[in-house]
Amino acid sequence: MLPLSPITMEWSLSLLHNLLKDKKAFRWIPNDVATLNGDEAAALERTRVELLRVRARLCTLKGILRDILEKGRFFGDTPPQQADTGHRLQTVLTALKEQLEESSAQESLLLKTLGDDEARAAAARSRHFLTSQCKALCRDLSDALLSSHSAIFVNGVLVRLSGLMEEATLTVRHVDPAFREVSCEVVRLLIGVLYHYNDVCLSGHAIRCLAWVGMYRFDDPANAVLGCYLGGILRQPPRAPLPAALRDLLGLPSTVSDAGRFAQLKLRLLDVLLSWCDYDEDGLTLRNVDRLEGGLFDLLTALCRPPEETAVQVAALHLIGCFVVSSASRVALGRVVELVVEVFRHSPVAMAKAAGASVLGYIAATLSSQRTLATLQDVDLGRLLDIARAMETYHSPQGSLSLGEDLLHEEVIRRHGSDIVRLLQDSGRQMLISELPL
Repeated sequence: MLPLSPITMEWSLSLLHNLLKDKKAFRWIPNDVATLNGDEAAALERTRVELLRVRARLCTLKGILRDILEKGRFFGDTPPQQADTGHRLQTVLTALKEQLEESSAQESLLLKTLGDDEARAAAARSRHFLTSQCKALCRDLSDALLSSHSAIFVNGVLVRLSGLMEEATLTVRHVDPAFREVSCEVVRLLIGVLYHYNDVCLSGHAIRCLAWVGMYRFDDPANAVLGCYLGGILRQPPRAPLPAALRDLLGLPSTVSDAGRFAQLKLRLLDVLLSWCDYDEDGLTLRNVDRLEGGLFDLLTALCRPPEETAVQVAALHLIGCFVVSSASRVALGRVVELVVEVFRHSPVAMAKAAGASVLGYIAATLSSQRTLATLQDVDLGRLLDIARAMETYHSPQGSLSLGEDLLHEEVIRRHGSDIVRLLQDSGRQMLISELPL
């Protein structure tokens, strides 16, 4: 997460503070309960779902703000300004806590009004309705792919599907066969959508849905369905003829393929993996895919080399950094360092080299903030220090720079090299201090 500028922080905190003080912005459950005649269990269940949705978003916001506060991810020209921002952040966090406590009390009131038996029956009816709505939207998506409907139409369908998937993450605790079947159909159709449509907004909704299906294991308890699709697509060599299974998945005739669209699809699926790095709290989805593919790191490493498209190489490098950090030391730092060294030696693309430098910088900064950098093996730290010092003085081969953008990549490499050297030196000093006798 990048630090927030002072004006952005000021605007955001003011907006949040005013919103949390405004009771009209949140449903007042006692008023809803008072108007019921005892025969509106379905309405109460819908209200409960909306309450869960708002609470989940508030919890996410609380986590983001706490991360900003604890790690000092905001700018301030002077210490007093930084202290004032920290105080205002704490005020908003307190208001968030109060709102979350109130929403819990309101849900308890709802469940008490419904009664245990009626609450279970209403929840079952709600899940059945959710499944039927997902099936209807799958039919719409299937028709859209067959008829090449406009991106605007497909985006509208995906907005509704995204809302249903978010609701499923809140209400579906045990995935029944009907919902699992429709989830697998959702996966298949969304992969087709990502191939056939190049629209950022549309892709964002599709990636969001796929990320939720994976994180909540709606497709399979071991993510076998989504994981196999991901692996099959990412392993497909660029510009090679597509196997029959992939053509069927994408709805393509035997003689038709588009290398540019397939590279675009790979990029979108890398975004799905990236979302699991960021949001899958228990890390089970990544472990499932890692096991299914016999090593996700090796799969991503293969994407960092030609003949993959430059954009795919850069995206895969970025994802490797996030995967290594989120995988709790399942990938040795030495393997990442050697991959970056290979990129510097063999890649002709300045952007890829800058991405490699960024990967090492991100991993080093994260491990340093977690106070685990100094616990790594000396051989890995020594190798990392060697490449960081080389990056500090990096210059592209003479005659290879033709654009100002390449010069910018060169500066990025040097900056990351300096940052890594500083982090390693600070980490070494901290180790020496910790070993001094008291």
